[in-house]
Amino acid sequence: MFDPKALYIATSKVYQNINPPVAIEGGCLYWAMAAMIAARKLGLHEHGYEFQLQAGSASWIRLAPEDDDGKETTHNAFSYVFEDSAQTRMRILMDELPEMHCWVACAKTQTIFDPTTKYLPRQCEKTGGMPWTAPKPSDFMLLKSGDTSDAMYTPSMEATHLAYTYLNRFIESRK
Repeated sequence: MFDPKALYIATSKVYQNINPPVAIEGGCLYWAMAAMIAARKLGLHEHGYEFQLQAGSASWIRLAPEDDDGKETTHNAFSYVFEDSAQTRMRILMDELPEMHCWVACAKTQTIFDPTTKYLPRQCEKTGGMPWTAPKPSDFMLLKSGDTSDAMYTPSMEATHLAYTYLNRFIESRK
């Protein structure tokens, strides 16, 4: 198994060099790109650890159990939801990334690596206007595929293709 902490440290260094045109807490697309580059720089691919970009919907528990009243109107999770909607299509037409989340996955280990989780409480309050009372997430998340105890990641082929399109545009603009 690879060392996820080493991957996170390398990803952070690559992200700084990328210098994306977004706030650090809102740059999951660029964090995912940095993770793929960092994994290759660490030589993980030589041992079969290929990391692929994934994008789609993701949710994390934001409320501590004692703060969850169990009512349907109480949102106990913070989520990014990718869906085919008029709003999504409008954002794409405006050359903006629609609501979605990006991360990387490794087929060999059947794991998801998300280097953005430390920013979730700030994003929850900033974009959702909701407090985060659950324990603060670690700097990154390494989650076995199918494990929904801490989070739920649902990749979408359409969102992943869209993410690759935006990354390719970003890379081309840097040439």
